[in-house]
Amino acid sequence: MTTARTPSGPGDEEGVSLPADGWPWRKTRISIPIRLGEVVLFRAEVEGLHFEPPFLSTPPQDRLVPPAAAMDASGLPLARLASCPVGVDPPRCGYTDRHIILVDAVYRRSFVDTSGSLEDYLAGFSPKTLSTFKRKERKIAASCTAGPCLRVFTRPGEMAEFHRLARAISVNSVQERVFNDSLPADEAYVAQMVELASAGRLVGFLLYIEDQPAAFNYCPLGDDGVMVYDYSGYDQKFQKYSPGTVLQLKVIEHAFADPAIRAYDLHIGEGGHKDFFATGSVLCATVYFFRPTVRLLAIFGLKAGLRMMTATASTVLKKLGLHAGVKKAIRSLLSARA
Repeated sequence: MTTARTPSGPGDEEGVSLPADGWPWRKTRISIPIRLGEVVLFRAEVEGLHFEPPFLSTPPQDRLVPPAAAMDASGLPLARLASCPVGVDPPRCGYTDRHIILVDAVYRRSFVDTSGSLEDYLAGFSPKTLSTFKRKERKIAASCTAGPCLRVFTRPGEMAEFHRLARAISVNSVQERVFNDSLPADEAYVAQMVELASAGRLVGFLLYIEDQPAAFNYCPLGDDGVMVYDYSGYDQKFQKYSPGTVLQLKVIEHAFADPAIRAYDLHIGEGGHKDFFATGSVLCATVYFFRPTVRLLAIFGLKAGLRMMTATASTVLKKLGLHAGVKKAIRSLLSARA
């Protein structure tokens, strides 16, 4: 479940660097997802400060302190600290120095260390798993007769085409139909993609099945040599080919082959597929700091209430042995209706 996007990537709002409290907080428009379970009901848009520290090089924080100086300087009542490494699981709520501290999520952020060799990485999988990988790759390759099954986009002039093809996939993906978390469609986003590609900081991957665009991964590359698994999706009509798994492996192969990439960040949130590919993880938290205005109390009160409702329902369903089945049924229903 994605909590926040990498602030240096396209689509994130422009802001003013405010180097107060030791970190370069950015003035930006923060999108706060209001969820019922996995479904995003709507997003509350609030002006605030945002910062996401580089999680592989930032020491774990023992205390989560509001950026009071930066908030005073900007005059904004809200700040979001995204995916910050923490030493221990922090309290979910607190109050200090006129600010409410709300820990929105705590999770292990997984990554693949690509500083070694691809051979050593693959040796960590069982022979049966490697055989399954090769069989799936061969099946997809055999389905494509008009050209290769994988295209890699890195040049600025290629970004408009990549965006067009990726958006065509995205509208039929679970990410967009169920989770409302998809590659943005606006032209301004394409312009920012071109800007990143011009700086050598963006790679787009497109997998073809039966000579049709079937899956994509959108991967910004940070100044620290970490490539981010950001937006992704696959067309559900190709699900039998396991396109997400095959493309993920192709992306990892690319990361090992490029000496400029030292790690592949599997991004915010947890999931079985991330654990499967990862070589390590870092305990992280996404935290909101806010002053108790009427609007912010209403937004975060609703967010907390829906989360409590979901947790209660989840506990009951697990005790009844129905959790997995109900979850699958809801996803299928939402996907079909979208």
